[in-house]
Amino acid sequence: MGGIRAGVEHRFRSDVFISGFVVNMVLAVLLVYLGTVIGVDELYLAAVVTLGGRMFVNLSVIRRHWLERHQVRGEK
Repeated sequence: MGGIRAGVEHRFRSDVFISGFVVNMVLAVLLVYLGTVIGVDELYLAAVVTLGGRMFVNLSVIRRHWLERHQVRGEK
């Protein structure tokens, strides 16, 4: 979703996209591992909630951009 948002905003950079993807993946894996080590098996939910929230924010920006570009005829 972040890559699509950056494309819609005409500021997509593949190096930022790839590095963000890798860093988010490593962070999620580390949270799962840390949760297992300290005995908090539900720590992975922190990654799910955080990354899920970012997806919804990105989707809302994409939706707003699309709605602004496709306004109903007759409205300004």
